[in-house]
Amino acid sequence: MKLKIITFNWHEAYLTLLSKTNHDFYIIEPEIKPGITHKWKNEMRSLPENARLLSFQKARDELDQGGFDLAIGLNVSDMVWLKEY
Repeated sequence: MKLKIITFNWHEAYLTLLSKTNHDFYIIEPEIKPGITHKWKNEMRSLPENARLLSFQKARDELDQGGFDLAIGLNVSDMVWLKEY
């Protein structure tokens, strides 16, 4: 079964390796501070074909609709943000 997995863009190398599981990944580009977003760095790794980038708002909209099978938080702030889901 192919899962829809939401996670956060903190480690391009790790996420690229994780994408080899062939599930569908939805990667939130988080804010480092207000107005500064941690964007995917293509110079580190190309975005995998089975991954797409999401804003916080788009992620929240899809989470509210129950659109994911699994969420992976990579640090405490990710887990706090995801806790209501």
